[in-house]
Amino acid sequence: MKRNISKWLTFLGIILAVLTYILTPIFDLLPANVIGIDKKDIVGFTMVYIIPILGTIGCIYSIYEKKWLYLLLNLVLVFSFYIFMYLAFTVGR
Repeated sequence: MKRNISKWLTFLGIILAVLTYILTPIFDLLPANVIGIDKKDIVGFTMVYIIPILGTIGCIYSIYEKKWLYLLLNLVLVFSFYIFMYLAFTVGR
């Protein structure tokens, strides 16, 4: 049975990106340092480090498995921080 690692990494990265984007206003309602970590650190760490790392590993497996659609989606995950910053800048005006 062949494992589709690139597919699962893509879906995990997309779910993390969407949850981070949706939960950001909820984090603003919480008092500071609820769990001992600043609320913005969780969002920043996820968007800057975890999602691009998942995207990079997914790109490697996509090339290995020759799944070009997942390669494109994983490249979107690699650059997701810049995409979300652009969206926040244009929508926030």
